[in-house]
Amino acid sequence: MGVFGKAKPAYSPPELPTHDPVPARATQRRVSLFPSLASIGLSEPDPNAPIDPVTRGRTFSGEQQRGINGRKLSQAIVPAWHRKASLAVARRDTNPVNLRLGETTANNQDGMNKAFYKSKLTIDDGSSEEGGFTSDEDLAPSRLSVTRRIKGKGKAKALDTLPGWDAAPPLKGRLKKGKGKDKKSKHKHRSKRVMRRLDENLDAYNAYAQNGLVPLTRSANTTRDEAAAMNPPPMSIGNTILEEDEYMVKSISQPMSLNTGAQDEQPRAVLVGDGFDALDVMADHIFRTGVQKKKWFKAPRMGVRRNDAATGVTIRARTGLYRTFPVDYEALKPFEEAVSRLNPEVAIKIKSDIVNTIMETYINPSPSMTELVIDENTRIQILDTIELLARARKHQYAAFVRSEQVLVVWADAVENVIPAAEALEESLIQFVWQGPEVNVKFNLVMLQDAKDREEMKEQERRDSQNSNEKYGINGVVLPELTADDKGSIKTKEEDMDPEDIAKRAMQRYWRERPVMLIAPFSDGVAIMLCLALISLGLRILIKEYILDGQPMRFVLMIFSPALCCIASFAAMCVVGSIWQIFGPVRQVTQKSKYFSGIAPKRHMGDLAHVTVQLPVYKESLEEVIMPTVESLKVAITTYERQGGSVGILICDDGLQLLSKAEADKRRRFYFDNNIAYVARPGHNVDGFIRKGRFKKAGNMNYAADLSLRVEEIMDDMRPLAQEKKDPEHFWNELDENDVYDAALAQALEEKQGKAWAAGNIRIGEVILIVDSDTRVPEDCFADAVSEMKESPEVAIIQHMSGVMQVANHFFENGIAHFTRSIQHAISYCTASGEVAPFVGHNAFLRWSALQECMSVDPDDGINKIWSEDHVSEDFQIAVTLQIKGYTVRWATYTGGAFEEGVSLTCDDEINRWQKYAFGCSELLFHPLKRWIFKGPITPLFNQFMWSSIPIHSKFTICGYIFSYYAISIAWVLSVANYFIEGFALPVDGYYLPSWKVTLVCIILFTGLCNVAFITLRYRLKIPNCGQLAFDQIKWIPYFSIFFTGMSMPMSAALVSHLVGYNMTWSTTVKTVEKSNFFLQLPIIWRRFWPQLSFFGLCVPMMIITSSSLMPAGYRVSSIEVYVPMGIITASHLLYPFALNPWFLSFSIAFILYPLDLEMSFVLLLIPILVHSVVTILLVSSQNTPAMSGNHPEAEA
Repeated sequence: MGVFGKAKPAYSPPELPTHDPVPARATQRRVSLFPSLASIGLSEPDPNAPIDPVTRGRTFSGEQQRGINGRKLSQAIVPAWHRKASLAVARRDTNPVNLRLGETTANNQDGMNKAFYKSKLTIDDGSSEEGGFTSDEDLAPSRLSVTRRIKGKGKAKALDTLPGWDAAPPLKGRLKKGKGKDKKSKHKHRSKRVMRRLDENLDAYNAYAQNGLVPLTRSANTTRDEAAAMNPPPMSIGNTILEEDEYMVKSISQPMSLNTGAQDEQPRAVLVGDGFDALDVMADHIFRTGVQKKKWFKAPRMGVRRNDAATGVTIRARTGLYRTFPVDYEALKPFEEAVSRLNPEVAIKIKSDIVNTIMETYINPSPSMTELVIDENTRIQILDTIELLARARKHQYAAFVRSEQVLVVWADAVENVIPAAEALEESLIQFVWQGPEVNVKFNLVMLQDAKDREEMKEQERRDSQNSNEKYGINGVVLPELTADDKGSIKTKEEDMDPEDIAKRAMQRYWRERPVMLIAPFSDGVAIMLCLALISLGLRILIKEYILDGQPMRFVLMIFSPALCCIASFAAMCVVGSIWQIFGPVRQVTQKSKYFSGIAPKRHMGDLAHVTVQLPVYKESLEEVIMPTVESLKVAITTYERQGGSVGILICDDGLQLLSKAEADKRRRFYFDNNIAYVARPGHNVDGFIRKGRFKKAGNMNYAADLSLRVEEIMDDMRPLAQEKKDPEHFWNELDENDVYDAALAQALEEKQGKAWAAGNIRIGEVILIVDSDTRVPEDCFADAVSEMKESPEVAIIQHMSGVMQVANHFFENGIAHFTRSIQHAISYCTASGEVAPFVGHNAFLRWSALQECMSVDPDDGINKIWSEDHVSEDFQIAVTLQIKGYTVRWATYTGGAFEEGVSLTCDDEINRWQKYAFGCSELLFHPLKRWIFKGPITPLFNQFMWSSIPIHSKFTICGYIFSYYAISIAWVLSVANYFIEGFALPVDGYYLPSWKVTLVCIILFTGLCNVAFITLRYRLKIPNCGQLAFDQIKWIPYFSIFFTGMSMPMSAALVSHLVGYNMTWSTTVKTVEKSNFFLQLPIIWRRFWPQLSFFGLCVPMMIITSSSLMPAGYRVSSIEVYVPMGIITASHLLYPFALNPWFLSFSIAFILYPLDLEMSFVLLLIPILVHSVVTILLVSSQNTPAMSGNHPEAEA
């Protein structure tokens, strides 16, 4: 055979006939690599099947399968060493000793079979340089020697190879002789030899495991006796029955404590081929990477068992079921059990040189150390035993284990575990490189342990002179330690470095937050402007009284308060715009009482526990909730590595309303990600009432009530549980968890099955409230907790939010631009001294302050935090907290990294503004039917007006509330003005025509406000000011239609509250739902039929009243009358169409799409322009002498 010739295999497995697979027995094993193999006890062979010459048992076959190219795949299931035994073999054409895969003889099959079946998995204790292998003598009992000689001059040396490998064509040339040359060649190819031995060893073990004698899964809960009861009978090989020690079996994995309903329906095992499914492939890849490249693991082999810590990888197959590699390794059983309770997707157990160095240098000398502080933002927890891994901080994703001197790293995605371990390893290397002198500053426990050790040494050296210096680790001189009043360890100030003293002085300075007086001054000017406008109206009445002496016209002054309220927002915009252009802006980058422009000084040490409260309803799990949770998990990992702890509590108002499959899917996701949840029954289910129009408040109240009830039960159970313990027993976290589990079970039992809850629903000191479609910055918890700690008067820290876009069509782009502009405007106002608002999400709240706001609901007698009687529960809680003396603060140091979703359709945006308007009316007025008994003003607004909140802030908040009334009244006044001015009805000079109001609005909101905001961005050095200025001008037509067209819908919300109409709104759409013209037409009519009908009739009315069809005395002839009415009419008619991103989604859309969807908005402006031009020409043509009656045809 030539050099390029192909060696013909000396043995080929017989083709096995196909037949219907026998159903598997009812066992609890995972899906096996060979589902039809009788040797692992999953099914029985066909009695008519041929006998396999290797196993001497009946053969099996699976269903016919085809590859991607259509070729039929083999049905035969044969021993693994006849095919590629692992991924490494698949990547290798020939092995280093020129043995090709499958080249063997039939005579070797019996010996090979016995060698594999008699071998056991061990970890070799050889040198790490050679890959950790023992000598060949140690492997003699478990290895079959296959001898071959190489032709050439001289006597060739016999070579031993692993079973399954036979000689390929001989090497060319002669063997080199000489001890020195052999040694040099040996060192030259050492790395290749190590890799070859590793691959051969893994190939051998994989082949051994795939032939059924080594189950690839074992249970974390099943006992050895239970496992023995499930084991299949011993497998016979020829006439020999394998002994018990030769037939290694393990227990079978079972689900953990969570009953998630149906298991995963998609099988992960293959029927034919190597026997590797997706989990085996990934486990093999991770393990080989850790052994060959990273030196994290010790390679398994068929040799002598070693006694040190076992290393490996375990991957979750499904909830509660894990697969560990190396398989069937008894030493990894505690690791797998602990990981199954921790419940990550994947976990690896690492023992490397860097881990050994850290354990010996830092962790072992400090037995009281509970975490290793690598730097200011990274710390890793330290556990005493591997069993405690089940109670570890999951989102820290790493832990040192003292008992085994290892590092455990886990992840919630298999593809992330290797990058995470590599990043952590880099941090550990930098930590070690800095040396103990630097690292001891971050680990104060090491100082205390060093002090204790020195005290013990001082007692042993009583005869020697007492030393004034305290020596720390490796002889480093450490400052003397003292204890403050609270018992915490700190250094004396005279022993500190001068730089540390300066930092302390700076910290004291940062705590002083001045009250900015810019906003009080500008608000005072705005109040003066409002009074000046009212005074101008009074001036007109006085002048008219002087002329005719009619005092009844002074009755019109009763409208002055209403006019003042409506004009207050416009006055604030005038003064604020001027101040933005010419006033100071430095306060935006500083700290003040209501504003945080820079992050606070972070506090090292134990940080407060944070609970992330996430209210959800029926949003999509994959498209909405999962991305939000993934964003939170990144931030939680950062905070837990900084020393804090975070729990996620989902208030799921839709869990009990979903189908069983969807509910189980959500619960499984919550369990896999260590998320607690509380779900309440549906409305009118078993007599349960979901109170309120907006259910978010009731949803959070239900979760808070259940959490507080659990706390009460724990307070009652804890003393009894402590009495049962030994008096010297130290109450720890495990004991607390046992009490919590019993308390939660009792609390749920009291709810009589109405409440669903799982996980840790206890609420921490700080709460972060987010929406279901929120993205949070990676590092946000530590700053908020530090600011709460240094400012105990702060109850809410509201963060400036950015925008998370999902659709990117023109409507979402416009709302996103508006949202960003509003966020920057609020930042400027609060930095100038205004009271910060609370918008209901992306805010940190103090749990103790919220509990002070609890009040008894008279309807059900339950203490509640959030008001279920108000749509704007966020505004109500902010006012209540400020009445009680707390402060609401606005923070911008995250740079808008908190992102929120915006409305995707004009329908949702109308609903949102209607909710705001309805909520403002609830806060201000009682319904009309209660005015006789309770008066028009609500008690909450009375408390607000007489509270200690700054007066200028009261004016600002009232101006914001009355802005909704100003928008709502616009269409009513415009229609009334059309008839009053158009028909020249007699009115007093006190009346202000709509034309003047329209002109002021155009100049103010379209001109001055936009110019001021463009200038403010430039002065604040915000990036891309030029593009932002262009966008500010580009969206002017959009917002003209937007705000003018929502006048009637907003007035409907205000009137609904006053008359007591039960107005409801649909849930906000959080996912993109594409539509088209034909689907949108009926939706538009159902949603906007009142304004389309009314203003649709206004169009012919305006045409008729301005034409010659009307008598001369009733003909509308003034453009000052027509323009305000035309703007309000056109905006209401165009709103549902021009702002609908899907209205042009049919044939025209294919033309507009290359130009951008924003062009469709511009195209839809053409009708209003044409209508306006035609009307103006019509009015101009009629505004002739004929209108005065002097034209000859006037009488006609």
